[in-house]
Amino acid sequence: MKILDKQTADWDANKALGQVQNWLNRYPAGSVDCVVDQGPEAATAAKYAFDRGRQDLKFVLGDYPVEVRTGIQQGYIVGTVNQDPGPQGEAAVQAAVNWIKGEKDKVKRPNDYLDLPIVTKDNVQQYPPAWGG
Repeated sequence: MKILDKQTADWDANKALGQVQNWLNRYPAGSVDCVVDQGPEAATAAKYAFDRGRQDLKFVLGDYPVEVRTGIQQGYIVGTVNQDPGPQGEAAVQAAVNWIKGEKDKVKRPNDYLDLPIVTKDNVQQYPPAWGG
């Protein structure tokens, strides 16, 4: 794997779109395989690239709001990790309650890792979006 460029979009969809537009101008079709975004902000950018004929460029995003689910279903996003904030919040609150109640043995330490499913076109129907819509 060769990383051609790294930029931050500062968790801003407009910045992500602008960055992808720059890359589309800088890198012709076939010269880049994939864009990886740590969050879902590049969903609009993925659609933009796809609509302009850049199906050669695969997008892998983080998180799973409705925009990312739609992108996976429509084929302009390859996949994501379902970092659903609901279960994460519930687990954190439960751990805090257990700790405060003196039930420290019920708190997984040093870390409590939740299952974060990978969502692709093969299993997208199994997972409702984590938020949005």
